[in-house]
Amino acid sequence: MPCSSSTSRHHHTGAPSTRTRAVYQSARDTEFQIVELRPKQRPISQYLEQVDRIVDVTFPDEDRRAPVGDGEWDITMLEQNFFGVHFAPTCRLRVWHDDAEAKLHVEVSELDLSTLPPELQVPADIKVEGWMTPAARREGSRLIKVNGQVAISLDVDVPSQYAYPGTREVIEAILGGVLARLENSLQRNLPMDYNRWVRS
Repeated sequence: MPCSSSTSRHHHTGAPSTRTRAVYQSARDTEFQIVELRPKQRPISQYLEQVDRIVDVTFPDEDRRAPVGDGEWDITMLEQNFFGVHFAPTCRLRVWHDDAEAKLHVEVSELDLSTLPPELQVPADIKVEGWMTPAARREGSRLIKVNGQVAISLDVDVPSQYAYPGTREVIEAILGGVLARLENSLQRNLPMDYNRWVRS
């Protein structure tokens, strides 16, 4: 998970810079299996077109998601711990299915860190891009692999009091944890919900 940093975004005024710009990144591949109960009538490829349903099952806590438009939600992430400071960031989630690619796409932007203390509320941009798609079915098998990938990057002005080597490990651990929880939620909940959808 590489990290790159450069000079502060602030204009030079003769005073020492109090923030350092840093870009943190993390990526994760995922693969899990689903048994197709009715491959001709209810294939997994058709299930992945149920965008609203998949968002509901991925973020089952209704208090953490609020629809704001077609295929868009405001999401409150789980509480994070940054050097003893607890906060729950929010972001904008966009999900859509590309019929031509047979892929479910996920995009996250508009990070809101207003729950942080004032001294830590700094400019920060988040970008998450991910996708899922079923692999080709082996002849005679109802076991389908679902492949996916997600990448996350955080572009932030780090306050000087936290701009030391340990910051990178902490921030990248937070990003990696976000991706791991997303992957675990998908692997745990999607197969069960697919079965409910088939039987509905």
